[in-house]
Amino acid sequence: MRANYGRDLIRHGRTGQQGSHLSEGESNGPAQTRIRELQTRINELTVYERIVAKLRPLLSDDVYERFAEAIRHRLEAKETLETHLVAIKAAEIDEAEINGRTAFITVKFVSDQINVTRAADGKILDGEPDHVAEKTDFWTFARNTRSQDPNWLLVATRSA
Repeated sequence: MRANYGRDLIRHGRTGQQGSHLSEGESNGPAQTRIRELQTRINELTVYERIVAKLRPLLSDDVYERFAEAIRHRLEAKETLETHLVAIKAAEIDEAEINGRTAFITVKFVSDQINVTRAADGKILDGEPDHVAEKTDFWTFARNTRSQDPNWLLVATRSA
């Protein structure tokens, strides 16, 4: 709700300062620049909030914190991570065990990906936009076997 209100303010050119009303397409130098900065920040927060809200029920506390911290770090640094999943070459059970009432399954994923990290100005900080790299990741899922909840939690990730 708050993010929509902020978008409406920006769309209508209001910066929160009296007399700073701009119509669409009108430029007011620093005020217009500030409006664009606010709009970008609101869009980033909206995406962040959606990602975190969608993933939270499927992640252990530890994995959630690591994912959320990585997203927060990129937002603060004004960096973007572009990941293009070209192909999943393999997804196979690597390990499975039961410890008490909890079942654990580790899945080995082998995929072809393009990963590029960019600065706010679009400059490439890491990766190559035309280079497909093979990645191997291991994701461990856990589930209480007596739970009525059919979902598995992601409890660990690592790359090979």
